[in-house]
Amino acid sequence: MGLLADRLDLNIEYAPRQTWSDAYEAAKNRQLDILIASGRDPERELYFKFTGPYLAFRSVIVVRNDTPFVADISALLQKKFAVVRDYNETRTLLRRYPKLDV
Repeated sequence: MGLLADRLDLNIEYAPRQTWSDAYEAAKNRQLDILIASGRDPERELYFKFTGPYLAFRSVIVVRNDTPFVADISALLQKKFAVVRDYNETRTLLRRYPKLDV
């Protein structure tokens, strides 16, 4: 963001120490102008304009050391999941597996 601000001669004020949920709500309410690295989904497109992707990554599920090898998520569907509220990956996971215990 610093490089972008320098090249475009912008003055950027950061909103530090917000949770993702707080920043997301502030942007929806037009109290913030930009969310950095926000995943695109149909609900978010109602509120925001998106650039093309500038970063791509795979989501992962982390399990305890004593959990046997997990070939795919279907082996974990009876387990309890801890997820991050309002993350795009969380919404995608819950759309695909609506009966997950989160």
